[in-house]
Amino acid sequence: MEREPVCVEYQASDVYKVCSMGPPSSGGVTVLQILKLLERYNLTEFPVDSAETIHRYTQAAKLAFADRNRYIADSDFVDVPCLRC
Repeated sequence: MEREPVCVEYQASDVYKVCSMGPPSSGGVTVLQILKLLERYNLTEFPVDSAETIHRYTQAAKLAFADRNRYIADSDFVDVPCLRC
């Protein structure tokens, strides 16, 4: 079965449209959620390997993976919440 991709607009210095595979694959949705959680921070203020950057990334990843574990499943068998609402 062909699946629709999931896409979000990500704003760093410009606006980018980032797309990935949609459910039942969970990786793309998780990465897009992490990006959306991080876009509110100016991560260029800190070095990539700084405690501030690592802390923000790990907290965003923790939330995204918790959502993935709770809500993402094969939509052929489970009612998956709307990703485009």
